[in-house]
Amino acid sequence: MRKKAIEAEVKTWLDVNIHTWLEEHPDWFNEHKMFIIAEDYIDDPETLARIRTRYVKKMIQERRGNFMARALT
Repeated sequence: MRKKAIEAEVKTWLDVNIHTWLEEHPDWFNEHKMFIIAEDYIDDPETLARIRTRYVKKMIQERRGNFMARALT
């Protein structure tokens, strides 16, 4: 029973703060932290898409960088 109460509190906390974090980019709120947020904790589909797209873009850039580094060595 307590788990449900905590989940509701976390969802509310995320809903209140996530837009600020996305705009201010605090160091601790990196792509990995964004990626590990459960999708059902974010009610706004646009916010969820923004978070997921940002992570995917970072992964693509890293893979391209790794590919280019290997190609040049």
